[in-house]
Amino acid sequence: MPKMGLVLQGGGGLGAYEYGAVTRLVELGWEPVAVTGVSIGAATAAAVAGVRGGNIGKSLNRLWEAITLDPVPFWPPERQATFSVFGNPRFWRMRRDLFGYRRWTSLYDVSPMRQTLAEVCDFDQLNDPTHMRVAVTATNVQTGDQVSFANFVANPDSVHYVTPKISRVSLTPDHILASGSLPPGFPMTVIDGVPYWDGGLFDNTPIEPLLDLLSEDELDNLPIFIVDLFATHSNQPSVPERSSGADAGNQL
Repeated sequence: MPKMGLVLQGGGGLGAYEYGAVTRLVELGWEPVAVTGVSIGAATAAAVAGVRGGNIGKSLNRLWEAITLDPVPFWPPERQATFSVFGNPRFWRMRRDLFGYRRWTSLYDVSPMRQTLAEVCDFDQLNDPTHMRVAVTATNVQTGDQVSFANFVANPDSVHYVTPKISRVSLTPDHILASGSLPPGFPMTVIDGVPYWDGGLFDNTPIEPLLDLLSEDELDNLPIFIVDLFATHSNQPSVPERSSGADAGNQL
């Protein structure tokens, strides 16, 4: 089975395309040994690295079944997405502290997603780099720097060490939420007293953190797939069909 590195961008609902693309890559026999993600890509990365039972496709399906809103009967299909403004039961909900609105820095509470991640992902496995190396990125609100939270660092002194601030940590749902804390909808996520926003505010393609996870030999030889959620050519659909998921991987 061929090995690969996997880079997962942020893009909100476009993360559903990542679900299809990664599922197809796995169906074709590719095995991820290192994965990085940002924002919704961090949630996808957590479902990949923290897979329960060994079936990555089923793990991703569990995540997306949980956070996909059911259609509202008799409402036009093109307007279904408007209901997300009122919340998503397994992802975010309207804030309830209405009397404290003057102190609000976000519109929603993402506590439901914390529980969803805990249910979908096996965090003991996700923190085991012998199973899979993983990193998610966030933006330090105080400094504006990119921070990479990882279960492994190949060699911090290597000339290939590229991420400004990388730390090996025991990953929790809060690290995944930090990577997707996009203002003003979602609140900052505070970890060890430091507030973080969405990593995509700094860099939406976390390939550099992936390089920090790889050995010298892998840097030369490991195929790397980047799932690009934002097409740059006018003749490409904005949301490609799931069946062409493998085409999303730009092998470097």
